[in-house]
Amino acid sequence: MKKFILLILILIPLVSANFVLMHSPSMSEFEGLDQSSFSDEELILLFKEQLVNNLPELKDDFNSDSDIPSPLDYFINEKNINLILEDDYNFILILKDGKIDTLQEGDFSNPDFKVYIKDQVLLDNLQGTFNAKESLNNGDLTLEGIGFFNKLKLAPIKVALKFL
Repeated sequence: MKKFILLILILIPLVSANFVLMHSPSMSEFEGLDQSSFSDEELILLFKEQLVNNLPELKDDFNSDSDIPSPLDYFINEKNINLILEDDYNFILILKDGKIDTLQEGDFSNPDFKVYIKDQVLLDNLQGTFNAKESLNNGDLTLEGIGFFNKLKLAPIKVALKFL
């Protein structure tokens, strides 16, 4: 689940298909819940709240044992990224030298990239059925480069995702 959040936070483009964030120490409270006793909507809301409440810890967890691959880092290093969770939360993300430099709730007024994440993506991940290619194809996950050069930078990432 940790890599799922990395995938979302780092523009999805990106990394692998092993999502193990649930095992991150900062998400341990959520992991201990009996998820079967909640509706899908309640489960998504609880997950988002846990995510928001643990942003500094998630950043530290990622930075302590993960790096963004160099080719990807080239495209998104020191770029302002808005992460938009469906109708609820907006996050700002800045990556620097293969690590998360800034991760907090908020919204850049002039971002380089936007990542739109529908609730279905979170639910699919929680249920172990997340598929990046399918989510991109059906619009549950949308990547947007702002400005001509950022759209160009995003193009090879989108192409690569089609082959996941």
